[in-house]
Amino acid sequence: MPVSRRDFLAAGAAAAVTAAVGQARAQQSASGPNPMPVRIGMTDWNLGERGLTEKVALAREIGLDGIQVSVLYPEDGAPHLRGEKLQAEYRGAALANGVQICSLAIGNLGPGEPFKSEPMGVMRVKDAITVAAAIGADDILLPIFRKNTPQDDAEFTRIINSFKEMAPLAEKLGVTVSLESSMSAADHLRILDAVGSPNIGV
Repeated sequence: MPVSRRDFLAAGAAAAVTAAVGQARAQQSASGPNPMPVRIGMTDWNLGERGLTEKVALAREIGLDGIQVSVLYPEDGAPHLRGEKLQAEYRGAALANGVQICSLAIGNLGPGEPFKSEPMGVMRVKDAITVAAAIGADDILLPIFRKNTPQDDAEFTRIINSFKEMAPLAEKLGVTVSLESSMSAADHLRILDAVGSPNIGV
């Protein structure tokens, strides 16, 4: 009996789904009766005001396993999470509530265009790497959008050099700096390949 292209593709898709489900069940069976559960976390700003230790308890209250916390740079010059006191409070809140501080977000990279024309961006990422290690997080969310992304070879070179400067500290402390950006996949790879560090990622 002739089979249309639409029916053929539909049958192929169904077979692929069936195979994937079967493989997943086999893996689950092989891992024993209690496979490792999926853990769910959330950013602190999605729980309300960012930068507050109270959000760790709220994360547990609503059933989350982890939280991404923010390092801030208050206008009054207070150290916020760069200070040992608040770092200890976050560690205590995480232990008390059984919530993992899984990553750190940088609330402000400074004026101008960080990494392209202003040195403060590199300084603040280095600060954040140290903070992340101090509070038990091993990943940093680093946003680079629109005007902060490289537009020509010279800007790519400056950004690559900025990440090369951060990489040794990240490697030493076991923290991964992960780009969240509006760049293309090719532009991400251009930076990552040039930096060449396992602790600079996406």
